[in-house]
Amino acid sequence: MTRPTRPGVLRAVATAVIIVAAAVLWHRLPTPDDVYGPFDVRAGVGQAVSGRAITARVDGVRIAPRIRKDRETSPVLDAVGIWIVIDGEAMTTRTDQNLSSELIVGPNTYKFTGRLDFMPLAGSLTPGISVHSSWVFDVPADLVAAGAQTITLRLWVGDGRMDSRLVIDMPLDDPRVDRTDFVRLAPTVQVGT
Repeated sequence: MTRPTRPGVLRAVATAVIIVAAAVLWHRLPTPDDVYGPFDVRAGVGQAVSGRAITARVDGVRIAPRIRKDRETSPVLDAVGIWIVIDGEAMTTRTDQNLSSELIVGPNTYKFTGRLDFMPLAGSLTPGISVHSSWVFDVPADLVAAGAQTITLRLWVGDGRMDSRLVIDMPLDDPRVDRTDFVRLAPTVQVGT
């Protein structure tokens, strides 16, 4: 049996160091969701926010247990929990795109309600045409009890990967948050810019 030579030992040690460094690096890599995730652009109530393909602004929030569309003949609907109506506007900046939205309340994430037969600021948006309407969500009432909690609206177009996502924070103790017994939804208004 031959004794290990100095170059052989150095190669073995260098190989072990490289393998350990690669293992450490591997465990510090971001997850695929982080690599392909959206780039959040943050704003608050009343602030205009712009991403690569979309601009938006939230003007106010209304919270109520009952809701009705603008027409007098529309039925009044009771919420399963409580209605959160977020009034605002949105517009795409490059091409016609479908807008996606979700509301984060506490630990939960909600999609806009489909119970109203009303597509508020969802669907296709066009560059240069600002759409003024509302996002409507039905959430558990105990999650929006009076207090200093913040709810968050997230907006994006396309599939959201590696693109900007608008994140609008709305403190529930803000004066632009109105708690009432009844909310009437105004019709959607489109304005060319």
